[in-house]
Amino acid sequence: MLLSFIPYAGVALAACSRGWSLTPLPLAYTLQHFERVIVETPKYIVNSFLYSGLAVVLCIAVGVPIAWILGRSTMRGRGALDSINTLILAVPGTALGIAYIRAFHFDLPGFDRGLTSFWIVMPLILAVRRLPYTVRGAFSSSSSCTAPWRRRRRAWGLREARAFRDVTLPLIWKGIVVGGLFSFMTSLQEASAVLFLALGGWEMITNGIFAFYIAGSSSEAAALGVILIAVAAVERRHHQPAGRRPHGRVFG
Repeated sequence: MLLSFIPYAGVALAACSRGWSLTPLPLAYTLQHFERVIVETPKYIVNSFLYSGLAVVLCIAVGVPIAWILGRSTMRGRGALDSINTLILAVPGTALGIAYIRAFHFDLPGFDRGLTSFWIVMPLILAVRRLPYTVRGAFSSSSSCTAPWRRRRRAWGLREARAFRDVTLPLIWKGIVVGGLFSFMTSLQEASAVLFLALGGWEMITNGIFAFYIAGSSSEAAALGVILIAVAAVERRHHQPAGRRPHGRVFG
């Protein structure tokens, strides 16, 4: 475990070092690299949070109905829908990025540009890449409130919309939140697909790491890496289970 954290320590030291070369540890430390990526070039961080946030909204808007269909309905084709949703994980990000470039290069109706010429393609491809996580999070929660809660709903005489609001939603919202947080975290770390689709001004943190590194500014690239690690650690801590709770009544 300690050996696995050595690269993280190296990234943190590189982000705070000044002229680190040929010595076991940096001889001088500075926060100028963080100032450069946060203050001077904030587009990488702003774009990452904006695109990932929009991707989570799309994932919830599409993924929760899919999870509801898979877990609560008897609609024909549920197996095919589940297979298609899972198949997304099998497609490499590089292949998906190239596929978007080839498929959406034609002009949209009313525009003289294709979809890949608009920034909305960035959160769209992130949502497609992370949709299975949101679906699985919502599906696992909705599966726990199937038959017993339907019988209770009929016993209480609740209509479908009110039953969803008063019974189902309080039971599945945690799964939706966990799936959304995981989708957000992994969207921030997406590199392969966005590397092909990001145009000037659309770059995310992963694009910034690559751009700084190939330009010889490895300390700035490390600073962006530390920001990614910190965000992932905070989100992991936020949706970590609080522990086993004693059994009790669901409704008072």
